[in-house]
Amino acid sequence: MMTVGAMGAGSVSYHVGLAKEDYYTKGQEPPGVWLGTGAEQIGLSGVVKPKELKNVFCGFSPDGKEKLVQNAGKMTGKLSRDPGWDLTFSAPKSVSICWAISEPEVQRIFERAFFEAVKETIKDIESQTIIRKGKGGCIHEQAGLVVATFQHSTSRAIDKHTLPDMNLHIHCLAINMGVSPTDGKTRAIKSNLFYEKQQDFGAGCRTRFAQKLTAIGFQCEKTEHSFELKGVPPELIKEYSKRTEQVKAQTEGITDKREVEKVKLRGRTVKDSYSREDLFSHWQSRCEELGFNASKVLELTELPRPYERSVEIEKGRAVEAAVKKLTQEKPVFTKDELQRAIAHEATGSGLGFREVIAATKDFLQREAIPLGEKDGRVVFTTDATAEKETKKLIEQEKAAEKEKAALLRDYRKELEKEGFKVLGCTFSKAKAKELEEATGLKSRTIKKALYELEGKDPSRYYREIQRSQHGRTIRTKEEKEKQQTVREVYAIYKYATRQISKDSMKEYIGQKHRPSSERVHEFKYATHQISKAQRDFLNRELERERNKIDKKTVVVIDARPTKKGDIHKLVTEIEKKGGRVVFADEARENQQERRQVAEMMRRQQEQQREQELQPTHVIHHTR
Repeated sequence: MMTVGAMGAGSVSYHVGLAKEDYYTKGQEPPGVWLGTGAEQIGLSGVVKPKELKNVFCGFSPDGKEKLVQNAGKMTGKLSRDPGWDLTFSAPKSVSICWAISEPEVQRIFERAFFEAVKETIKDIESQTIIRKGKGGCIHEQAGLVVATFQHSTSRAIDKHTLPDMNLHIHCLAINMGVSPTDGKTRAIKSNLFYEKQQDFGAGCRTRFAQKLTAIGFQCEKTEHSFELKGVPPELIKEYSKRTEQVKAQTEGITDKREVEKVKLRGRTVKDSYSREDLFSHWQSRCEELGFNASKVLELTELPRPYERSVEIEKGRAVEAAVKKLTQEKPVFTKDELQRAIAHEATGSGLGFREVIAATKDFLQREAIPLGEKDGRVVFTTDATAEKETKKLIEQEKAAEKEKAALLRDYRKELEKEGFKVLGCTFSKAKAKELEEATGLKSRTIKKALYELEGKDPSRYYREIQRSQHGRTIRTKEEKEKQQTVREVYAIYKYATRQISKDSMKEYIGQKHRPSSERVHEFKYATHQISKAQRDFLNRELERERNKIDKKTVVVIDARPTKKGDIHKLVTEIEKKGGRVVFADEARENQQERRQVAEMMRRQQEQQREQELQPTHVIHHTR
């Protein structure tokens, strides 16, 4: 129902090009519409105008006169701007079919119901959208979104010789520009919300849309992941799902979601411009051949309706079915998983998403048993599964973690025997601490390791000594060496001419206080020999020296390998320094192989010893 994709610099031309004023006469899509309280705050409402969209897309005010973000207009190269994200909501195929072959008045009913469902979902997303402000971004605040919505009507054609299938969907371009409700200033959005809660927002939109269709008179039937309108022939749905079938065939056997997305992108054809009139005419003729037309769509609203039950009964039925299905698959579930399952079971019952949220909250408060956190989220279970499954699950996870820690610990010891320095890296401070305690690996976060390898240091004292006499920050290595040489010559001259003492000279050129140990630094700070900033700097320099990367260094990264982001940058920097990178899973596999080889060798040696200890039998032949 909902997909998320980061937009590139070329996205604005694509969407504006599909939303011009002559969209009906020249076969293009309807113009876009602005949504979000953030759009209202910066003066955007109604129809999306190409110039306004292009300006906010690039980080400027709607009129293009004012910068709303720091890197406005910088769309390529280093420190380039992330324009935003394309949140795409797609209607079920049966709805797209009925919409495409209906009369214009009925089409507008479908479009209005779908748009209202999407609009309510955008409000839900906006209520959870966060921006950061204050020193270091320590203050988190809910922000207003700036969203340009575009209704599109076709899917990608499977090849250049085939007309595309009907596919009613709405692109919601969430601009990377959250507007603060308190001061009205714009700041970058924390985009992880879109990805982490993609399924939740999709389920919410699906439930809202199904409720609106039910209110109109249609009946919705659950499918595995969505719903379809009752009465639409299954063969017709299959006929107009060619792109879906193509993707299934191309991704068969691929389990990695990222790899699936790559295959989808590689298999996409370029969207051509088709006449809407020709497309609708083609779709209507083909559906007529298969025995389905506009009058049949109206008849769907006259199908016998099931016995209507009260809201409370429907909520209870949906919760019971959802919990049963969840606990059959696994013993524990999160709030979001339960809410998605209830939303799916409530499809076609007339329940709205508000009732789904209320039912979820009520069940978690009254009947569910919280078990603590897993991957940063609270997990729950029910009385029926708690006793037998909970302990088993926790024990299995602990055993797996212990086995992993033991293997990594042995791996570290073997490398250290060979003369290597072994360090650890992971995502968070808490994980780094756990990794160090469990394996003995001196560990830190990936961000911190990357920061140090790039020669940066956040401490105030370090920034102070990096400034020249003119107050300009020294940036390059050559500038630093030149400035240090100048300081040394100047200090030695002052000392030689007895203008300053020897201690003053050493302090001036940075030789008085050298990194030694944390205890010495604490003693000097306690006895007022150095400042707090100097103590922190010396500790940091000491840690930097210990974590220095060279040819005899192995860094174990407790994360999945990737070819982008901070992990890729860290691997590149370590390899530049001559170090070696091993990912935790690879290290574990290597250690398991080593153990197996060692076990085989041990058995062979035992067999040889047993053979040596066996008595030899001499046979005498007599004539």
